[in-house]
Formats: sequence, structure tokens, C-alpha cells
Amino acid sequence: MKKIIENLKNLVSVIQENKNLEISFAQVEKGYSLADLKDLESGLEIKLNDSIRSFYAAIGSISLLWAVKPGALANEIHEDDIVYLSGSIQILNPFDMVMGKAGTKWKDVLWFENTDAGEMEILKSFMPFDFPGTELAAGFCRKGIDVTDTMFLYTSNEGVSPLPVKFMEYLDKLHLNRGFSYWQQFGHVNVTDAFRCYNQYMPVLFPDFLPV
Repeated sequence: MKKIIENLKNLVSVIQENKNLEISFAQVEKGYSLADLKDLESGLEIKLNDSIRSFYAAIGSISLLWAVKPGALANEIHEDDIVYLSGSIQILNPFDMVMGKAGTKWKDVLWFENTDAGEMEILKSFMPFDFPGTELAAGFCRKGIDVTDTMFLYTSNEGVSPLPVKFMEYLDKLHLNRGFSYWQQFGHVNVTDAFRCYNQYMPVLFPDFLPV
């Protein structure tokens, strides 16, 4: 966990120092004391997996949004592909993860009063951990009060489905992919243009990049 935490914190600096990128947000909030986490878990009626609790003891939240600067690498990046070249990491604090930023437990964001009853149960159990936007989020599905390290993907088109990684591996891939937009879907749904641009341009933007 220590190495992953260091990598995620360093990633913010790496993105900020990249002259070909423009940064909209770049913030890492400090973690919680174990006493505060205990109080949060009690108040939110959840029990975090040990690895998730360790993460929040080190990092409270991360907000990172980057895009390629207009005109950057003009000789290497086709102008029609610029739209695909961005990244977002929006790791929520525990309160927002459970309650949503509006405090409504994600009502009218991920689920609605007219949501199909069969889909409503899993949508209500889903808690976004990494929430780039309302089209896509990665998070957990609570079982009673338990929040395990099993990761799920929410998309506005497909709903909630399991990811083939656990929490620690998700953090590692998040770092390695620099939060590239829609990386969580690669290999699961058809995102051909985004995947092509990922493979073609990430090594250009980040010379040390290796596809994962």
C-alpha cells in the first residue's frame, strides 16, 4: 500500500510538470486519523475493508483533471484525436462516496425514482470511489454494512458490473494509466477510438509509459 500511495501522490506532480498538458484540478487531500475513520464508518453505517481503510488513512481524496494543450505536439497528434486525450482521477472522500456530493445517497445522479426495480437495488448499493463523471465511475457495492475490496464499474449505458480487479490492483492501474479517460472500459466494451488513441499517444505524452 505504501508504494501505491507514493505513486498516486507523485502522479499529481508528474502531470503538473508535463508541459504538453493543461491542468484543471490537481489536489490531494490528507488522510484521516483512525479515530476519525472509525467515527465516519459508524455514522455512515459501513465497515470498510482493511485495505480501503488504510488508503483513507493516507489520502482523503484526489482530484486530478488533465487534457492536452491546444496545439501541443501538433506534428505528432492528429487534431481529430485531441478530444480523446484527457484524464481524470476523482477519488471521493468516504462521506461523499456513501452520500454523494448532494447528500442524497446518489439519488437523481446514479438512480432515479423511476429506475427499474430490478436495477434499483444494485444501483443503491453502489458507492463510487473514483468518480470521473456521471457517465462512468468505479467503486464498491456494499453488502449490508460491509464494503469489500471487490471493484465494480458503473456506466450510464450499462449500469453496474464487476471489474476484473480488486481494490489494490485498481489503484495500481489507475496510476499506471495516468487516469486516462475511460481506461476502465478497455477490454470490456467497444471504445475503439479511445483505445486507439491510448495506445498511439500515451507514449508520446509520457515517454516512460507502458500500456497495461
